[in-house]
Amino acid sequence: MKKATIIASIVCASLICSCAALNFIGERLNVFLVKFSFNGIGVSLVTPPNLISLKLSDYGIALNCTISAKNDNTSRAVFDGANFMLRVNDTSRAARGVEAPMPSFTVEAGQQETFTVPFKIMLNSSLFSRTVLQKVVYGDRIPYRVSADLLFKLISTDAGGGRGVPELGTKTMTVDLVSDAVDTRPNLSGLAGKAFMTVLNLLSGR
Repeated sequence: MKKATIIASIVCASLICSCAALNFIGERLNVFLVKFSFNGIGVSLVTPPNLISLKLSDYGIALNCTISAKNDNTSRAVFDGANFMLRVNDTSRAARGVEAPMPSFTVEAGQQETFTVPFKIMLNSSLFSRTVLQKVVYGDRIPYRVSADLLFKLISTDAGGGRGVPELGTKTMTVDLVSDAVDTRPNLSGLAGKAFMTVLNLLSGR
């Protein structure tokens, strides 16, 4: 009787372990059915608090990219993080860009989440030429590309409570959210706008 009880306990524990592992995997495989969409880019200025500085590293622009994620699954989708990439003007995959990492997040079943990914480009950045920066500031129609590497684990030892469930590592799925020209002109009025433009004009020799 005691032996049968022990066996039954082991079987129950295995089933619980298996269910936890399957649930863990299912939540992450739901990533393939989540629809990401690009809502727009809002541009703001980055300036020092007192607006008195000639250091290029104190001035820049923040491109705030608004993203929506719609989960049409019947269970939630879990992401183990994401790395967003912004490329301006040269939007090829080989081109360098500004990165913005995002920690793990969840989109519940049948829900849509909207979040903002901030990309900061300071005037001392070597990623983009001064000409490209001016085009962004003046709102010229130049191409943008926003992509994301979505990270998820197929299985984790944590899912099985440390009972030997194998770790298969973190996988990545890449999605392109926008690859088109968008309006980006920031508000250049006020003291912040004037200070920013003064530094930008000094930089460009105007």
